[in-house]
Amino acid sequence: MKTRLVKFALLAAVLLLLITTLANKFSAAIADQAWLPHGDYPLIDVVAKQQGAQVIFEASWPRPPNASSSRVPVRIFELTVYSNGSDVSLWKIVTPNYVGATSRIVYGQAPRGYLQTVPENGSPAKLEAGTYRATVRGDGGIGGVEFEVKAEK
Repeated sequence: MKTRLVKFALLAAVLLLLITTLANKFSAAIADQAWLPHGDYPLIDVVAKQQGAQVIFEASWPRPPNASSSRVPVRIFELTVYSNGSDVSLWKIVTPNYVGATSRIVYGQAPRGYLQTVPENGSPAKLEAGTYRATVRGDGGIGGVEFEVKAEK
């Protein structure tokens, strides 16, 4: 009986170590943005569109080849925007309980149910003309996009 308990405890410890290691790898991949791992996590298509002064992010699953249907929207649970070449976040929002998560977000406008974590207070910095990147964590996958903001005319 004692041997069984020891084996069970050892197995539980190994499983806990494995789960912790995988969770840390996933967190590190998101955090350092070593441009998004491709092998282990499904990639979400992320598009950044500029409409006037607004930058709009949309997330979807890639459309399968030869599919006649349009893209399938993906709910965004976390969005982080960076100045290109920097790991410093300009804006980050998360939805803590996934309720009300949306597939379309306008830069600087946290949708209802989302919390802005960067900056902690106030509005994010205005996106001046230049190159930026954004990462998304959504329904069952991650994604990212590098995008350019053009000067307003």
